[in-house]
Amino acid sequence: MLNYITGILLRFSVAFDVFILFCYCSILCYYKIYATFAQNFKSNQKNYNHMKKIIFILVVAMSTVTLFAAPLIIYVTPTGSSEGDGLSWANAVSIDRARNLANWYNTKATPVENQIWMKAGSYDIEKGIQLTYQLTIYGGFTGKESLLSERNWVTNQTIINRTGDNPGQVIWSNVEKDVLLDGLILQGGRPTSSNGCGTITNGTTMRNCIIRDNKAGTNTCGLSIEQVKGATKIVVIDNCLIINNEATDFLEVIKIGVPNTEIRNTTIANNLSTTANNFAVITGKVPYKVYNSIIYNNLNVSTVAKNFGENNSKELTNNAWDLAPTDGTLTNNIMLSSSPFVAATEYAGAATGGKKRFSAIKSANFRLANGSSCINAGNNTYATATIDLSGATRIQHSIVDLGCFESSFSAGFNNKIK
Repeated sequence: MLNYITGILLRFSVAFDVFILFCYCSILCYYKIYATFAQNFKSNQKNYNHMKKIIFILVVAMSTVTLFAAPLIIYVTPTGSSEGDGLSWANAVSIDRARNLANWYNTKATPVENQIWMKAGSYDIEKGIQLTYQLTIYGGFTGKESLLSERNWVTNQTIINRTGDNPGQVIWSNVEKDVLLDGLILQGGRPTSSNGCGTITNGTTMRNCIIRDNKAGTNTCGLSIEQVKGATKIVVIDNCLIINNEATDFLEVIKIGVPNTEIRNTTIANNLSTTANNFAVITGKVPYKVYNSIIYNNLNVSTVAKNFGENNSKELTNNAWDLAPTDGTLTNNIMLSSSPFVAATEYAGAATGGKKRFSAIKSANFRLANGSSCINAGNNTYATATIDLSGATRIQHSIVDLGCFESSFSAGFNNKIK
C-alpha cells in the first residue's frame, strides 16, 4: 500500500506543483492590485506579505517531495501473478506483467523512474523483453528485501532464459530511453535472423550482467548496439561477463553503432564463429572506448579471431588480449600468451550437448588466476564500480584489475603494448 501511495504521489506531485505556482501567482496579483488601490494600504500590504510566505512554504514543501520521492518499485518472482499491481513482494507479478505495468505507469503521467526488482530464479520467456521506455531492472533478491543494498546477485542468481517454439532475442529496443539492467544473467537467445542476446540502443547501461549461451544465425551473437536517429545518449557496458556465445555466420560478439559507447571492466571470452571468415569480436564504424577489459580466446572456427574490426577512431586503454589490433589509439594494453583465468570453459561457443555441455558454462570460473598479468593492470580513472561481478570490493591493491573480477592476489607480470 505504501508503494502504491508513493506511486500516486509521484505522478501527481509535479501537476500539484504547477497548480500551487498558479495559485501563488494569482494571489500575489490579487493582493498587489488590491493593496495598490485600497485606502488601508499598510494593512493589506501586511496581509500580502503574509500570504507570500505561506504559499512559498507550500511550493517548497511540494517541490521537496517531488525531488526526493522514491522510485516506484514493481516486485517480480518466477511464480508471480499475471494480474495485480506488483507493489509488494506479497503481491509480486510475472516479468511480463511487470513490463506492462511499467509501461502503463510511464504513459499515465510525467514519467519517473520505474524499478523492477526480480527475485532469484529462472524466468523462461517466449518473447524478448522490450526496453522501449524508461526502466531499471535489478536482479539478485531473495524476495524479502526492502532496501536495494540488501540484494546479492552472486548468491541469488536471476536468470532470464529465452525459450519457446519461436526463438528470438532476450532483450530488444529501438528507441532512446534511460534503461539500466543490473545483476541479471541473459541467456538462451536463438534467433535465426537477428542478434543472439539482443539489441540495445542509446541510453542503455548494462552493469553486473552475464551474457552467455546465446546463438545467432546471421547476426551478432552477443549484443548489437544500435543508433536511434537523432539520439545523443551513449551506451555503457560495465562489470559484465560475455562468454560462450556463438554465430553461424561471420558477424561479431558486440557490434557498436552508438558513438562514444564505453565498455569498462568487462570480460569477453570463449565466443565462437562457426564459419571461416573475417570474424572480429568487437566491430563498429563510430568512435567507441574500451577500458580495463579482457578479450581472450574468441575463435573463428578454431583459430583466434581478431579482437577488433578496423576503425581508427576507437580508444583502447589498459586492456588485455591475445591478438593486438592494428589501428586506433592504444594505451597501456597487455598481450596475453596464456589464459588469465582460474578455470574457463574448455570450449568456445554456445552449448549444443555432448562435449559442449551447458553445465560447463555455469560452473566455469573466469576469475583471475594467481600471478595473472591482468592483476593491478588497470586505470582507476575508468573504474566507476565499487564492487566487482562477484561482489568483492573494487579496488583491492590500490590499482584496479582488468576484467569483471577483482583479485585478492598481488600483481602479476605485465607485458605492455605501447
